[in-house]
Amino acid sequence: VDPLEKTIQHKTKPDAVKQEVDRNEDMIRSALRAIDSLNRISGEPTLRFKSFMNHVVKV
Repeated sequence: VDPLEKTIQHKTKPDAVKQEVDRNEDMIRSALRAIDSLNRISGEPTLRFKSFMNHVVKV
C-alpha cells in the first residue's frame, strides 16, 4: 500500500518540464490501474487496503 500511496501523492516541482509532468501522470495512471486490479481480486481485503481504497475513491 505504501508504494502505491506515495506514487499517487507525488507532486512535480513547479518548474518541471513537460516530460517530467507526463511521466508523473503516467505513473499515477498505472498505480490507479494496479489499485483497481487489486480491488477486483476476490477475498477479504486487509483493513489497511480497505481504508486506502476509501481515501483514493474520495480523492
